[in-house]
Amino acid sequence: GKRIQTKLGRGGSKDLPKSEWIVVEDVHEPIISAQLFKEVQAMLTPYKTKNYKRKKKHLYSGKAICGHCEHNLVYTNQNGVNKYYICNSSRVRNCPKCFEEHITEAMLSQAVLERIKQNHVDDKADECISQNFDEQTKIQEVKHQAKIKETEIRLEKAKHKKVALFEEYTFKKIDKEKFLTAKEACTSEIAVIETELQSLKSKQPNEIIGGKLQSNSLSRFVDTKLITSELIDLIDKIIVYNSNHIEVKFAFGS
Repeated sequence: GKRIQTKLGRGGSKDLPKSEWIVVEDVHEPIISAQLFKEVQAMLTPYKTKNYKRKKKHLYSGKAICGHCEHNLVYTNQNGVNKYYICNSSRVRNCPKCFEEHITEAMLSQAVLERIKQNHVDDKADECISQNFDEQTKIQEVKHQAKIKETEIRLEKAKHKKVALFEEYTFKKIDKEKFLTAKEACTSEIAVIETELQSLKSKQPNEIIGGKLQSNSLSRFVDTKLITSELIDLIDKIIVYNSNHIEVKFAFGS
């Protein structure tokens, strides 16, 4: 087959690489000849290997949201020059609260830079960022260790289950067919749990936090006039309300 069962239940199978497929040829009478099939596949190859360019992600895509309906703002432009974002809810969903105007990308960038300067004025900003990061790291570390322990217990139970299964078969409580089926399921379950446990143990403390909280100070961006991808990563969301009132929320919870 083309797939393998890795665990019981929904989502418990995965695709195998083509080199591991189990293929039995000439089982059914073909509709077309093998030669014709190969010729057609050769004709389709240029279409399959066409190099499509990925759609460019715009600067504030997924960051700018409407403050009324909380949907993402949609990017648009006029002749590739005037870049701006709009809320489709006011037009498509007939939401009366949503702002009907458009807001330019430049206005959003200006709001981000002003918010950074405002943060810099507050002497406690950097200290709060650092404390928040340390506290969250400790919490996540405790949760991470608990997850490892929980996974180790699951693995131990799965192994005991496999041993008990063998004992049932030895004492003829179950037949061979049922034993082999259950044994294969247990083996797959153990392999999945072992992979999960290995992945958990290999994670470093800075990976546990998921990159959401940043210990980097915003002060180094105070004099910047250009919005970089590094700065975008520090932004959680930009909320836009009526009359183009803008709130910028950073990922560390400010």
